[in-house]
Amino acid sequence: MAFLMESGDVPVAPPSADTSLEDDDDDDDPPPPPRPSPEERQLHRPPPRPKADSEDTSSAAGALLAAGESARSAAANEVEPVKERPRVDMDEVKQLATRKLLPIVGGIVVISGIFFYLFNSMSGGADLPPLASVSGTITLDGKPLAGATVFFDPVTDMKNAQQRQTGSSIGRSDDQGVYTLAYPGDHDGAVVGMHTVRVNKTDKKTGLETLAKKYHRQSQQRHEVKAGSNTIDLPLRSEPAGAAGGQRIADPPSP
Repeated sequence: MAFLMESGDVPVAPPSADTSLEDDDDDDDPPPPPRPSPEERQLHRPPPRPKADSEDTSSAAGALLAAGESARSAAANEVEPVKERPRVDMDEVKQLATRKLLPIVGGIVVISGIFFYLFNSMSGGADLPPLASVSGTITLDGKPLAGATVFFDPVTDMKNAQQRQTGSSIGRSDDQGVYTLAYPGDHDGAVVGMHTVRVNKTDKKTGLETLAKKYHRQSQQRHEVKAGSNTIDLPLRSEPAGAAGGQRIADPPSP
């Protein structure tokens, strides 16, 4: 039919009323499917869900809440541990000081002492006058006079203006009355030359001078110190009452 229609041999007839009705019927919606029977509905129904136990649910919820509270409490109470400071071992410190510090300190002390000695020797030796050793025995009425102090004061020559000032030598007698002179600066002896000699002896109870003034304040004793070693004995005699100094004097420092 299509072939004939394209060729033009068959005339195209208008559609009939039946044809249009059939086409209208084809355009309508298809009829609804038939309703399933009760048996089919029972087959397609989903299985029933199991009912949750209310007691189990509440227990689980309580456990979760308790766990959450415990975790928050632990986080709040968690404190960073304090780092302990290392303790000082005193024994170790002492051993370290003994091994290292003491030798250093000892070396410093020894070196300082050597320098001090050399300085005193060099500085003192340059200005030190010529000295000679002096010793002897002090007697009173022929008996050894213990605890007496003797001074050797160099006699200054007023005619020699260039003569330098020199110090006095001091000695103290022992129980046998023996004395030995010492020059200032821990040097032994006395300056070579003429000296005025003074001797003092005080009473231990009263502190008063027991010797006559002619042996100390008004002494006219002269002794010469020569180079080398000198032995100068000092024989003294007691004086009548009132001849002694009678004044309280302090004992000079021992040499």
